[in-house]
Amino acid sequence: MKTPIIQLLSRNPAAGSIRQIRNRYAEKQRPVMMYTGEYTSGGRPIEPFLEALMYLMPEPI
Repeated sequence: MKTPIIQLLSRNPAAGSIRQIRNRYAEKQRPVMMYTGEYTSGGRPIEPFLEALMYLMPEPI
């Protein structure tokens, strides 16, 4: 079953650019989802992940 947005895009000939944007977003989102899964499953500590998201510099030791 296709989602409503997929049905809309498949009927609209000008939707090619929207498809490209959606595909690029999906490519960028895959690594984020992978890393998020690693952090939330306990494979890695969450603090470095949050620092990277917030662009924080770690305090000097």
